[in-house]
Amino acid sequence: MKVSLFDAGQGPQSFNTFGKSYWTSMPHYGLCALSASAKGAGHSVCLIDVRQVNGYGELERVIAGQEPDVVGLSMRTCDELFLSDIAARIKKINPKTFVVVGGVHVGIAWDRLQKDPNYDYLVAGEGEGTFPKLLSHLSDGARRGLNFISEKVIRGEPMVMDSLPFVDRELYPFAECVKHPNYPGLLPAPMITMISSRGCPYGCRYCAPSERSSDDALFGRKLKYASVDRVIDELKYLREKYAFRSIKFYDYTFTINKGWVEEFCRKYRDNGFDQRFAIQTRADLIVKNQDLIRDLSEAGLKIAIVGYESGSNSVLESLGKKITAEQNLAAAEILRKYKVVNVANFMLGTPFESRQDVDMTVRHVRKMKPDIVSVSFYTPIEGTALYDYVTEHGLSLVNSPDEMYTYAPDYRRIKGIDYNYLRKASIKMLSGRFPVPFLGYLAFLLYVKTKKHVVVREYLTRAYTMYLDFVSGR
Repeated sequence: MKVSLFDAGQGPQSFNTFGKSYWTSMPHYGLCALSASAKGAGHSVCLIDVRQVNGYGELERVIAGQEPDVVGLSMRTCDELFLSDIAARIKKINPKTFVVVGGVHVGIAWDRLQKDPNYDYLVAGEGEGTFPKLLSHLSDGARRGLNFISEKVIRGEPMVMDSLPFVDRELYPFAECVKHPNYPGLLPAPMITMISSRGCPYGCRYCAPSERSSDDALFGRKLKYASVDRVIDELKYLREKYAFRSIKFYDYTFTINKGWVEEFCRKYRDNGFDQRFAIQTRADLIVKNQDLIRDLSEAGLKIAIVGYESGSNSVLESLGKKITAEQNLAAAEILRKYKVVNVANFMLGTPFESRQDVDMTVRHVRKMKPDIVSVSFYTPIEGTALYDYVTEHGLSLVNSPDEMYTYAPDYRRIKGIDYNYLRKASIKMLSGRFPVPFLGYLAFLLYVKTKKHVVVREYLTRAYTMYLDFVSGR
């Protein structure tokens, strides 16, 4: 069958932005995985990317020109209204085109989504095994291996990661994608992205509905890995094909499996890799396994992205983080010791946070002195425990899923929060790396006001990270 996979980018604001920054050029890893599986089953696959067209008119011409039998949509919570509109446009172009929806939001809201008349099927859970079987079903009517929850909804088949083909990065103009690294002064181009594990065993109350305990969750709380040999084999293939110079791993918590990481570090070096890479991890794991940070640094780790979230232990407890402010500070010292750039994520504006808690977080950041500070305002995301609390107490100020395309500190999200106070706190937090407060205020303005000016933001990011690379001596 002729399949078109749809990349929603950041919604309608993404038209004509491809090739201008990392965030507007990065490939959708899930779509690349689906493409590889569908092609492996003998189907032809094309991409429809909103970032590569200049508006709805051109988008509709691309859809009509590809003449797909099936269009696959991958839905996050923020995409719900946008993709509903896209599905209606697809059906208007050709009512016989099947529209199949997957992604994290389906596992949360399939009971509501199945009522949309323009969606033919929804897949709740992993899709690489189920999607090719659904394509066969649409071709010959057989339901082989499909687990239907309802007439429209199929529960996805959990996959063994080593059984999957390498993701199809060529679905995109990948030579252009790799020209735009994240943190460009620290991670040189060409930069590739990788995912070596799925799932997250932690139960943070605000985060990752894809990882919650549910049969319909995209990945769930159970952690599973690709083998180190499989990851190294894919890196060898990508080194030969793209001569990449850096990697960003998108695993939720890269350092959770000590034995896996130790084996990865050894085999990464043994196979001649010296490219820099970035990971995501937790403060408590850094403190618990300091030797892993040493080994990773020796192997090429340049950046650790850490969700510290708050400097208040009461807030951390209310978020279900199961870490402490003291562990946050200890983790920062360990990263500094091994010359790993500390990208510190903090979140203000949760329902249980007082002004005193905010002030504690500001002092916490100043004491920590992270290399890069990212500040977001709490946003209630459907499928999380904190969303349920906010909804039950009538606190949400989010009127539309479209408002969730950004978590930047520039929007009111819930009632009872003094957002002017939070903005002032954000400025103080962002100023930690600068010698005078004015530069922190300037950083805040640039951080918030350039979000729609991707080229400007790309150059500002490059300039700061190059400066950081120079002054840090790393």
